[in-house]
Amino acid sequence: MYDYLLQLLVHLVSLLPLAREKPFAAFREGGLVVICIYGLSKDLEVEAVDVGGYYIALDSLERVGPAELREGKIRIPKKTQAALLIKGAEWADEVKLHTDRGIHTLKIQARGSCPHLSEAEKNL
Repeated sequence: MYDYLLQLLVHLVSLLPLAREKPFAAFREGGLVVICIYGLSKDLEVEAVDVGGYYIALDSLERVGPAELREGKIRIPKKTQAALLIKGAEWADEVKLHTDRGIHTLKIQARGSCPHLSEAEKNL
């Protein structure tokens, strides 16, 4: 009986938005800012990218993984992993992703990796 209640409690906690890992990360890699996107439960549309107050043209971003530019937006399918590479933005401290789910502000870390991308895709 207690095992069942414990399993139910663990399941309910996992449904809370605060308990979930954020599906975004940003870090510096050489002269690039890399934005990792992973673990999405629904498709995501990136409508704009703001780096330190400057909007970056979406067609100038290099895309790694299943991210594709369609109709002026970058679309990333659910349950996939992708990365967006921004050249010449290593000076920035944060990046804002404007998506169909709202604005996500990411602090740019000094180092990092996209652990969910395949080995071939990691070689940015």
